[in-house]
Amino acid sequence: MLVIQRLRTFFNNAPGLLESLALPSEDTSLQTAVLASVRSQSTKLTEAAQAETRVFLQAVVSRITLAGDEIQILLNKQKLRGALLSNDSSTQNEANQFQGHEGDETIILAIKAQLRRCGGEMRVIVPNSHRENGTAHPNPAMVKAIARAYSWHERLVSGEVKSIRSIATEVGVHERYVSSILRCAFLAPDIVEAILEGRQPMAITLGKLLDDLPIKWDEQRRAFQISDKNQL
Repeated sequence: MLVIQRLRTFFNNAPGLLESLALPSEDTSLQTAVLASVRSQSTKLTEAAQAETRVFLQAVVSRITLAGDEIQILLNKQKLRGALLSNDSSTQNEANQFQGHEGDETIILAIKAQLRRCGGEMRVIVPNSHRENGTAHPNPAMVKAIARAYSWHERLVSGEVKSIRSIATEVGVHERYVSSILRCAFLAPDIVEAILEGRQPMAITLGKLLDDLPIKWDEQRRAFQISDKNQL
């Protein structure tokens, strides 16, 4: 998903595309064809079946590496140009001309990222700025936990139910489970919003939400490795 998002950002940058892919001898009509094909491919990356997208990525991506504080996507310039123009018979000959073009044959797209230990494993953490243009995918289990927490907390405060035991009996779960879920009613508002929109940091998992969640919002952010609420 990150690779697709970064490619779409690259495809939407018309000046950068022409600088990377165009030949000095090309006329305006061919450059226009390149841009039209790019717009079409950008849409396909969102709408195409997973298998079709995989074929395109395998054709144009040379390799993906983690270097320092960024993920680098290395694109084969010749193959990318060929893939973009191959469906247009009027531009196939021009596309083939690029095979003999001398110069840098690699386009490098970077994504800011860093390795961070989350629980017992290392994960690649990507800033939210690289997710903004992608489709959010809220975690159903965490969303359900928050919804239950607010509902149960409201019922307890209003006196609709008398105790945690009453809720546990009604739902058919253990009292400890209800107590754990209720912790989510005291999450910082910015963390709740991020979870509901599917843009929470990878450090936030359902297990961590239910396992000794701090009451103070600043302590919650520290526990989830959020340096500032504006980071979400």
